[in-house]
Amino acid sequence: MVKRGFTSTTERDENVGKPVWVKWIEPRGKQKHYHKGEVESFDAATRMHTIFYEDGERVPTRLAEQEAAGLLSWHAPGSAAKTQPAPGSAAKEQPARKAVAEPATGRKRRRQSDASPPAPEPAPKVEPAAAPDGESKSAYELERERNIAQNQAALAALGLDGPSLTRRPPPSPEELAARAERAAQLAAERAARLQEAAADEWLCEMEEWLSPKVSDANLRNVMKVVGNLASGAGVVHPLTGARFREGEPVSPSTDFVALRAEANSFLRPEDDAGHGWRLDHPIGKCILFQHHLHASRR
Repeated sequence: MVKRGFTSTTERDENVGKPVWVKWIEPRGKQKHYHKGEVESFDAATRMHTIFYEDGERVPTRLAEQEAAGLLSWHAPGSAAKTQPAPGSAAKEQPARKAVAEPATGRKRRRQSDASPPAPEPAPKVEPAAAPDGESKSAYELERERNIAQNQAALAALGLDGPSLTRRPPPSPEELAARAERAAQLAAERAARLQEAAADEWLCEMEEWLSPKVSDANLRNVMKVVGNLASGAGVVHPLTGARFREGEPVSPSTDFVALRAEANSFLRPEDDAGHGWRLDHPIGKCILFQHHLHASRR
């Protein structure tokens, strides 16, 4: 490893464009072979060079580490010139079993030890189709087609080369209308449940407040009428069968004084066989309970 902050001749971007030979371990074998490439670029942030090999593969590599390990040469193998180590480099000689390069694709594998399992066979290369009418293609287009063909071959080997899944068609106007209706229904049901829960809460509070003040029979009659008003069920007229405040639930914020006047207009005293216990007296108890709430929450 090259120490942080150390700069050798192999870490400078002056190496971009130079040919280089890197020794790799071949798949399923122990023999190392040199592969020729060209230093294509240098990333100052990671301090890594990218080598573009003759077979079209790009591999990020730390040149100083590979050169110090004796796995990188700036001259063709067998030539008279020898690889010169980076001047002033403090990197120690690496053991032969260390990984020889940064892995990039599935064709060249990192070897950790002799006991490591053999690397899988690389996917066979599939050459792209020739350009129609003798039209020449750029190196980028050829590389792109080669990568696409290799990916397709890999998918075929995994049994994933079937037809792609089709997208679900957009919903029809009828389906959208049904969804909107269902959403409105759910919202109404939720509002009703919340209203019922709120009604139960204040009705229990009213019953607890009224219980020591009236008889049990009086308490039952008052709470029955108030419960019907709070739920929106309404109170039935004894002669006409009409319902007072049906679908209009009351709450502690209701103006019970005005409601009492409205109830006496709906059910005249002479038509009430209970002498006011069907509507007038229960609403009167609501007025008293409302005064109690205002006084206790000041």
